[in-house]
Amino acid sequence: MTNLPNDYSQRVKEFGEDYQDFETSELVKLVIATGAFLEQLTGEADAVDHAMKALYEKTSNYTTTGDEPWRFYWEGAGMDVGITKTSEYFVELNGYGYYGLALAAGLDASNADRERLYELHIAKGRTLIESIPRGWASLDEMERTLLAAEARFNLDFGRDLSVEQLAAIARMTSKSIRNLLTPSSGDTDLRSNSAGMVSAADALRWLGKRDGFRPSIWMEAEGCAEPPRFTEPRTIEEAVFVPVAKDGTIFDPVSCRNSRGYTIGPKGAEQPVSDYFEAVTLLSRAATPCWRRPNGNGNWGIVAGVSWQRRDAAEIRKMIAG
Repeated sequence: MTNLPNDYSQRVKEFGEDYQDFETSELVKLVIATGAFLEQLTGEADAVDHAMKALYEKTSNYTTTGDEPWRFYWEGAGMDVGITKTSEYFVELNGYGYYGLALAAGLDASNADRERLYELHIAKGRTLIESIPRGWASLDEMERTLLAAEARFNLDFGRDLSVEQLAAIARMTSKSIRNLLTPSSGDTDLRSNSAGMVSAADALRWLGKRDGFRPSIWMEAEGCAEPPRFTEPRTIEEAVFVPVAKDGTIFDPVSCRNSRGYTIGPKGAEQPVSDYFEAVTLLSRAATPCWRRPNGNGNWGIVAGVSWQRRDAAEIRKMIAG
């Protein structure tokens, strides 16, 4: 089994380095779907534009300028961890579920109250997800994070786990867990009861043998005056908006670079551009931004942008410099 650190501050550092805010991208897409629904519901496009821009300015600390519609700003906000209080909530759930870190709800609580407070805190996420209209946006990352947090809670407080919860915290599919639970070809460490649940004791014994599973360490955070800060807010001195393809990949300054620089434009009208920032400017002026990039097999093909993501220009320059 991998030798993982037990020191709380080191675990927080590890989480901060590893965390990828996929839940935030889903939340932002939900905000966009909500704005689109308000436009249809009220027929007041100008009022909705004003409201959505005001909400963006409130949550991002950026000022909207120019004549761009509200979608321009929200579609570029997909990777801002602090874009909404709900995204900060899911960051905290991720740290608890996968890394065993403390939840702010129980830091100053007695042992007798902590279980109740943790349960109520995690239940807020379940209430939110179940209230979201299906089809508005993918909820896969939010659902996995919530299931992992529910699994961690059940492990910590001796409650049975569902197959879906165990799969989430083990970073496996539910189908794989069900296969392990079958008597004929299953894992002897895992057994399900008549309700199809796995006991906390069995789940802990099995998880303890898996590489990457982190035992709960939130107990070491007792007495902290403030919850651990997983991310530190910072100011972007110079922002640049880069296009994002349908599969979630961006016009990346490193992987999209070839021997001639960057190839942009639709098929039949492609052009090489040596400078990344010049290429981004040209893409921003196109009706549909298109660029060449390698797929997972290393084959180069053309993709089209469907949204925009705000990035730090200074970080991009560091990436290009190598």
